[in-house]
Amino acid sequence: MDALRLANSAFAVDLFKKLCEKEPAGNVLFSPICLSTSLSLVQVGAKGDTANEIGQVLHFENVKDVPFGFQTVTSDVNKLSSFYSLKLIKRLYVDKSLNPSTEFISCTKRPYAKEMETVDFKDKLEETKGQINNSIKDLTDGHFEDILSNNNVNDQTKILVVNAAYFIGKWMKKFPESETKECPFRVNKVEKQLNSETLLQWTNPSTMANTKVKLSIPKFKVEKMIDPKASLENLGLKSTFDESTSDFSGMSETKGVALSKVIHRVCLEISEDGGDSIEVPGSRILQHKDEFRADHPFIYIVRHNKTRNIIFFGKFCSP
Repeated sequence: MDALRLANSAFAVDLFKKLCEKEPAGNVLFSPICLSTSLSLVQVGAKGDTANEIGQVLHFENVKDVPFGFQTVTSDVNKLSSFYSLKLIKRLYVDKSLNPSTEFISCTKRPYAKEMETVDFKDKLEETKGQINNSIKDLTDGHFEDILSNNNVNDQTKILVVNAAYFIGKWMKKFPESETKECPFRVNKVEKQLNSETLLQWTNPSTMANTKVKLSIPKFKVEKMIDPKASLENLGLKSTFDESTSDFSGMSETKGVALSKVIHRVCLEISEDGGDSIEVPGSRILQHKDEFRADHPFIYIVRHNKTRNIIFFGKFCSP
C-alpha cells in the first residue's frame, strides 16, 4: 500500500502544479484519489503505449496490484464519520457500441465495483445524459445537479470519466461566535516550494503530532468544475485522448477509440461549525500557545490518515 500511496502523492503534486499554472492567482481544488482511481480503471482497458503512459503519469512503476490497491483504499475512505460529510463518486461510462469485452468487464467488476457502466450515447444521448445527471445528483445527496451540460458529451462520446466529490467538514470544537469577524487577507504565491519530496516530508507522521493551536482561518467554500485534459496531456497522457494513436484493445475490438472527456467536479466547504467537546482526543497540552493564522494564500490537503492518501488538494488565494 505504501507504493500506491507514494504514486498517488506524486501524481497529486504533478497535477496540482499544472492546475496552478492555469490559475496562478485563483483558487485551485481537485480530488487526486478520484482521478487516480478513474484513470487506473481506464488503464485496465488500455494496451501498449496507452497503458504505459497512464502508468507513468500515475507513477505506478512500483505498484504491484493497482486495482486491488484502489479497492482497499476506496473501502477505507468511504467509511462514515460524524465530523464530516464526504462523497467520492468515480464513474467510467463506456458506450455500448464498443461492445466491451467479457475479460474487461470481469477484470473491473470486483476491484471497481459499480464504477464502470455501459451506456448509450450514440442512439439515446438525451436519455443517457438524464440518467447520468440523476444518478450523480442522488449519489451526492443533491449537491451536484446537471453534471453533464449540453456541451459535455455528444453522440460521438465513446469513453467518459465522471468524478464528483464534496467535503463538508466540522471541527471537533465549534469556533466561538464572538471571535468570528472580518480580517484582512494578504495575497502572494505559495506553491514554489512544493514537490513530491517536500509534501512527504511535511506530512510524515514522525514529524507531525496532535496539538492544540489557536487557529484563525477563513470561512470558505470552493466549488470547481475542471477539465483536466490539457493538464493531463502536458503530464504525458498523449495517446489516451487521441483516436489516431490510442490503444484500448483491452476494452474493445473497435478501432479508433480514445478517452473522450474527463469531467471533474468538486466542492469543499469549511465553516466555524463544530461540536461542543472541550478537549480534542489525542492532543497534548503545550507549555506555550501555538498559533496558526491563515491570513494569506495557503495550500491545504484533506488526507485519509489510515492510508495517507490525498482526497482533496487545494490552494486558497481568493476569499
